Amino acid sequence: MITFPEKLFITGADEHVGKTFVSAVLTLGLKGCYWKPIQCGVSPCTDTEWVHEATGLPHSHFLKESYRFGEPLLPHAQHTGIELTSLKPPEMTPHSHLIVEGAGGIMLPLNEKELVIDFMKTFNAPTLVVIKNNHGAINQALLTLEKLEREKIPIFGVLLNGTKDRINRRAIKQHTKFYPVFEMDFVNHITEQSLKEAFAETFTAGLE
Repeated sequence: MITFPEKLFITGADEHVGKTFVSAVLTLGLKGCYWKPIQCGVSPCTDTEWVHEATGLPHSHFLKESYRFGEPLLPHAQHTGIELTSLKPPEMTPHSHLIVEGAGGIMLPLNEKELVIDFMKTFNAPTLVVIKNNHGAINQALLTLEKLEREKIPIFGVLLNGTKDRINRRAIKQHTKFYPVFEMDFVNHITEQSLKEAFAETFTAGLE
């Protein structure tokens, strides 16, 4: 079993890599709090609403978004002036672990000057990088990790999301000897039980 930090930032190398699903697995598995600071798009539901429904956890496990936009546009295109100083969770949360899901990838603009990675610097929590487990996984993982290392952002590990691929995992592990590389297989039917099983399989057998 992996020892998890009190705060864990979930980022990805691209959109649609499964950050919200992975966040749901972690929030339920750790019985923690989920926070999506910037929500872009509310139809058919927000990510917070989806994680709430999928995990079945009480309302106390979910923090309100700092910014909530109706349209699924990039944050800097919303013309609202996102300020890093407003992206702060409560000093204390009612549960021991805080799972924070970022918007898009680390280089996504938040405003005219600042990127998601600038928020990650101020938040200063270990980061789990979610990568879609496809033919581009190795390149995306190594590029993202290189940037995080250069900016001195703590890295918790890499999670390959999707059909398991030994070649991808072996290559990433070879070039990232300091970080664990997890694999999370597709879950066809999402229930509380399947999320719990995904957590157990990923973070107990994930380092073998």
